[in-house]
Amino acid sequence: MKLRLPAEWEKHEATWLVWPKRREDWPGKYSSIKWVYADIIKAISYSEVLNLIVDSEQAEQKVRVILKKSSVDLNSINFYHFETDRSWIRDYGPFFVRLQNKIKAASFKFNGWAKYSQWKNDNRVASHITSSLGLDSIKAVYNNTEVILEGGSIDVNGKGTLITTRQCLLSSSKQVRNRGFSKEDYEQVFNSYFGITNTIWLNEGIAGDDTNGHIDDICRFVDTCTVAACNESNLD
Repeated sequence: MKLRLPAEWEKHEATWLVWPKRREDWPGKYSSIKWVYADIIKAISYSEVLNLIVDSEQAEQKVRVILKKSSVDLNSINFYHFETDRSWIRDYGPFFVRLQNKIKAASFKFNGWAKYSQWKNDNRVASHITSSLGLDSIKAVYNNTEVILEGGSIDVNGKGTLITTRQCLLSSSKQVRNRGFSKEDYEQVFNSYFGITNTIWLNEGIAGDDTNGHIDDICRFVDTCTVAACNESNLD
């Protein structure tokens, strides 16, 4: 029986976020970014539960003050205390997959987009979440090696199709994730852990992308058979 990775618009129990803390990730904007996050949390928590990761109890109390000032209903927020490096949990969190009627967590290795040296805390988050929820963990391994994959590097329609870029996953010279992997290797991984039978490979992501070609910057499924894509005619 194959695992299935649902599309992001399918029914789900909660959304996960990590509170931002690394000042250098928000040059000139760090003082205001916490209020932006509060607005995001407020919007999401109107209609669903939000699971918010902070480093500690002390950090939680500070965040609670900000959320209260932003009129966030704290009854819709679950706090988790995990140490992180950066706030982009889409890239290092677990993939929640289905096996028949059961939910399991597929965990891939994270290496800071093959660019940054601070990633070891982020790499542990998937395991922390899985343990906290009491889910079975499935570690993604191919040819006896842990597979590196970020959530932002793929998108799925929930019906067996996945879209990604060659730039991100197949680069052999810049921000290399899985050295020596071919398209066929990735497609085998996608099939084994996500139930994917059709992979669409675009060439590149947007210019200037820090991740070197993540698909979530340029193209997303909006239903099972429709893709919304960015297009820019002015290349200057």
